[in-house]
Amino acid sequence: MQANSTVQVSDIDVNRIRAIPHFQASIYRDLEIGNTLDFFTRRYVRPLVEHLNISEAVVVDCACGYGWFSFAYLLAGGKKAIAVDLDAERLLAAKEIAKILSVDNRMAFINSEIQEIPLASNEADVFVSIETLEHIGRNNIISALCRIKDIAAKGVIITTPNKFFPAVAHDTCLPFIHWLPTKRRRGYARLFGREELDQGNEFLTPLDLNILRGKFKPVSACLTFRNFEDYRNHFPFYQPYGPDESERLQVRPAATKALYYMVASKVFGANSYWVMPSLSRLFIRR
Repeated sequence: MQANSTVQVSDIDVNRIRAIPHFQASIYRDLEIGNTLDFFTRRYVRPLVEHLNISEAVVVDCACGYGWFSFAYLLAGGKKAIAVDLDAERLLAAKEIAKILSVDNRMAFINSEIQEIPLASNEADVFVSIETLEHIGRNNIISALCRIKDIAAKGVIITTPNKFFPAVAHDTCLPFIHWLPTKRRRGYARLFGREELDQGNEFLTPLDLNILRGKFKPVSACLTFRNFEDYRNHFPFYQPYGPDESERLQVRPAATKALYYMVASKVFGANSYWVMPSLSRLFIRR
């Protein structure tokens, strides 16, 4: 599978990464490493470069997992990455991968919840939270967003499903299920044989992101991209999420989805996240 990756990782390093026990035992063990790094570069790092000089910027990568965003950021010339994750063992695996990719000298690692990260006000230039906030529980969302706002000095990248949108490609993928109280979702999911996919996640609404807007303003019109054209032009790419390896190469957006994204981004501009299935957005300091 080829996605015209701009990030090259040697076969030797790929094999060393795959041999790390924690990674080897995970659902991500079959990821194409170079293409995964390329995805994070295209989707997040390049849009950020349009607004900040990353060679002078420290980034916090929260719920970093195995560290793919951090590695992509540093390989693209970023100054430093602080990788944060609640899973201590996975964080240790991320450290090993960082050494293999020779970026460990520009990294720090913190084992912490997002709302408890021990960093000072404006200690980092950019805070990145990719598909994380939906997992922390409704009671922690406000404190987490306040922590993000406080730590970041220049910019924020947020991606998380939009609760206002009728159908979300997350968990069960059933229309309107995320509008129901958590305890009521089981019956709906069971009816369609998707009970095991119901993780009880609490999705955010666009109103929640108003916490950030006192300090930052949204600057991307189509997800993290400046406009719909930039979004369309980042295809083809390798999608590192999802269980089906055969569907990870994304050649072009589906026609209906592309039309919706185009209209929403052109009509609503930087505020289009209000009507998009994802609250994915790039915020820059006012």
